Amino acid sequence: MKSSPAGGARVVSLAPGRDLKAIYDQRPSPNVAAFIRDLLAEIAYGVGLDAEVLYDINTLGSAAARLILSKLRRWIDERKDAREVYMNRIYRHVLALEMEAGRLPRCKDPAWENVAWVGQRDLTIDLGREGGLAINLIREGLADADRWTLATEGMTAESILDRRADLLRRAHEIAESSGIPITELLPGAIGSTHAAHDVHPGPPPEDDEPENAGNGEKSKRDGGENI
Repeated sequence: MKSSPAGGARVVSLAPGRDLKAIYDQRPSPNVAAFIRDLLAEIAYGVGLDAEVLYDINTLGSAAARLILSKLRRWIDERKDAREVYMNRIYRHVLALEMEAGRLPRCKDPAWENVAWVGQRDLTIDLGREGGLAINLIREGLADADRWTLATEGMTAESILDRRADLLRRAHEIAESSGIPITELLPGAIGSTHAAHDVHPGPPPEDDEPENAGNGEKSKRDGGENI
């Protein structure tokens, strides 16, 4: 069977003594493919990376992928610590020259040289899990809110609160001028009971590959403690 110029399909009869075989391209050969794979693994290990970072990350399960990405973040942080030495020197040098030339007012803060270089947000396969963990750690005082907001939004937590205050102030003005309650204009932000959608969230999504699959149910049935 093969397609016709009109877009349909038609059956083609083969002459006696002829058969149809499927030809598969074997390039690169299995031996060459295995050699390339080993070569990439050696390159990765040579710079301190796992081979899965360079290839095969899509074939890993969620737990294994999170482990590989966490190890990649540690690898990046170790190299960032070394770069911060000369980045701080360039930062101080440029600002000192600008202040000396009068193009920049002298900073009155004695700790103006203390800067923190924050990279982009960590790679993740579960943004909800990572975001929820960051919120809980920040709420309990175990993490710095600026570290998270600078990596995700490029602003400090204080700047984000200022922008939110301006938004809420403007929302109150719009609600007053329009003659509608603020709880209907921003039902989710204000906590209104006039929300058009269901405000009761459903159960959290289950992990596609939980690390302790099966242990939780067994421990509940047996009355034991799930570790």
